[in-house]
Amino acid sequence: MIRVWVAGVLQVGERLLDDSIASSELLEFLQKTILELNKRLEHRPDAFPMGMIPELARVTQAANQLGLCDPEFRGSTEGSFVEEPSTENIHIWRDSLPDGSVLTKKGLVHQTGRMLLRLLAVEDSSNDAFIHDSLERLLRHVEVRRKACLQPNPPLSWSETWIEKHDIAYLFCVHARNSRDFRFLNGAMKLNDWGYRAYRRNASVEQTLSLVRAILEQELILAEFWG
Repeated sequence: MIRVWVAGVLQVGERLLDDSIASSELLEFLQKTILELNKRLEHRPDAFPMGMIPELARVTQAANQLGLCDPEFRGSTEGSFVEEPSTENIHIWRDSLPDGSVLTKKGLVHQTGRMLLRLLAVEDSSNDAFIHDSLERLLRHVEVRRKACLQPNPPLSWSETWIEKHDIAYLFCVHARNSRDFRFLNGAMKLNDWGYRAYRRNASVEQTLSLVRAILEQELILAEFWG
């Protein structure tokens, strides 16, 4: 475990020295984007997707930890970014996996990020081997395929593919924090850099929040361990 931790730290260190986007630029993006979303909600609440309001509240409050937003924000965090998959749905999803894998030669199985996040939150050791194998497969896939990685099969729209990819980036961050295996933080940083460079201001609220929460979690971890 120590060897894995050291390898992850070295990878992150190398990542910080290459052509990656500076934390200062990402923090500025987070601050500006989160404040813009809050203003949009304040001035046009009827045009803001209701299901996104709790997630906006959560990222706003998390951004306060980095000093990015008004600490007096009191938005409600009740509800979910998307409906949490039930235990039954997780079983159905796992049973439907081709050869029990979240990745096939044709691409990424739909909802992989959401389902693995849910499994990480469930204290059930019977899932450990599946989660470990799935995460390792995903990380290798991102490292090898790079910008062409994580193409869903069957194909999804550009917007849906974007959200699937940044669910994986967020998943990598959560796992990196829990396991102290910073190889996964390095993988998340790659996905987030590519996403940041491709981001457009006319993106939907859901697309924007999927990127924001992944970058925010990444920056929180960097501040915690390297700040």
